Amino acid sequence: MPRFRLALLFIGIILLPAILNLCLIWFFLRADITHILPINYGTYNDTFYYWRQIYTFSQVGFQGGYYTAFEVSSPAEYSHFYLYGPWYAAFYGTLGRLLGWYAHTGILFNMLLISGSLSFWVWWHRHSRRHLLWAGALSLMLPPILFYMTTNMQESLQYSLILLISIPMCILLRQRHNTARTTLWVLGILSFITAVLRPTWLGLFVLLFMFYSERITLRHWFVTGLRVLPFAALIGLIVRQHSASYGGFLFVDEANSVAAFIQNIINRIAINLRSFNAGSWMEGVQRYQVVAVLVSHIPRFNTPEALFHVINLVPPILFNFLFYIIGGGRDVRLMATHLLLSIIVMIEFKRDRLLKLLLLLQLLVLPFFLEAYALRWQPQFTRDQTLVKTFAEETKDVLVYDSQATNAWCNTLLVVVKSRGEGLSTAFPAEVMWIDAGIGISFFIDYIPFEPPYKSRYILLDEEDKQMFGVSDDFKPLKNTVIGTLYENTAADCR
Repeated sequence: MPRFRLALLFIGIILLPAILNLCLIWFFLRADITHILPINYGTYNDTFYYWRQIYTFSQVGFQGGYYTAFEVSSPAEYSHFYLYGPWYAAFYGTLGRLLGWYAHTGILFNMLLISGSLSFWVWWHRHSRRHLLWAGALSLMLPPILFYMTTNMQESLQYSLILLISIPMCILLRQRHNTARTTLWVLGILSFITAVLRPTWLGLFVLLFMFYSERITLRHWFVTGLRVLPFAALIGLIVRQHSASYGGFLFVDEANSVAAFIQNIINRIAINLRSFNAGSWMEGVQRYQVVAVLVSHIPRFNTPEALFHVINLVPPILFNFLFYIIGGGRDVRLMATHLLLSIIVMIEFKRDRLLKLLLLLQLLVLPFFLEAYALRWQPQFTRDQTLVKTFAEETKDVLVYDSQATNAWCNTLLVVVKSRGEGLSTAFPAEVMWIDAGIGISFFIDYIPFEPPYKSRYILLDEEDKQMFGVSDDFKPLKNTVIGTLYENTAADCR
């Protein structure tokens, strides 16, 4: 193939996910990418919360207010970020500090990262037309790549890391104990970064130590476990120290005994089994794609390739069934990156028949994907932003970041997460989007008891909140706004 045509092919494949994403926004949603309010139908409105944390880091770094649930902060005092720690907000926030952070910047960064990591993968396989063709099909074979590119969630960063990790991982699977040390170091560093962002990727270290050997025996399994333990302990410590976790986020009820805990796990498994076929077609097809990958490798159960898929896919499946929840996009987000890595390994090992089946399944349900895409993300581009601008203007003189504050709670606004209509069953008040960047936003959920005294200096309550929770004597009215009354909490330690 002439160099010019080959270069065009490379550029086309590298930019294809970004082009498809822009086509979905411009031509399918008929939206302006710059006119976006990061909300979505569903629960918790994660894309909004991520956007705010990145915005805060881009302006004040680690010195902003708290992003927590029920005002439970992380053990690391310098980390004021939510459950997943500061790393994602710090990475995108640093880019935002350099390039600017606007309402639509997260989408642009997502496209940049995926295209950038895909360029490494395409360059590595530049001599194989077959690899290049399958690279072009990845976005269609795994729709979550496009589905979450339109958000501020960390999925695009995860996909980018997996595209990079797949290069040394496939080398390791091919060369085993002959793999170069440089390749192992690259794989180890990327695995460490990915596991800190999402601990379910600890399995990457199992894969690294398991396949860097001439033979796999029971003794080797034991040695691998011993080698992985220090990494698991270190990553667990990092995550625990920087995670503003709170009871109940794993969807397992609290228990006072081992027997009660086991019963709760059994109940969770039963709920998840009933939910396996629930949700959108995109969710259902991906679950069966995972099953198909595992079942298709049963005839090759004693090969390194089959063992790879078991180690890569089974642990996150067990986590979903035992401690998490099937449905609401949660299991799909968790499993999509693992499935992406398995798909790339199947490309490497020329499992074209299975790959064509996975692609066909997604093409058959493409209309349902488009329906789910429009339902979930179109509100980002159509919702009236008048109240957002009005609230920011109303509070610009009273909700002000204080760089000399006694503690970070003095730069924190406490809000109520609740049903807000229009499909937002449990959501943040999106109107607070453009308040002072240094102000953190913590929350509590309306159906879970949470009473004063509060740590946050500022509290926002609408009329419904006042009737449900009351107004403490410690709350000093600062401003009546379009979405409720802004109070100063005089009980906060901000003197």
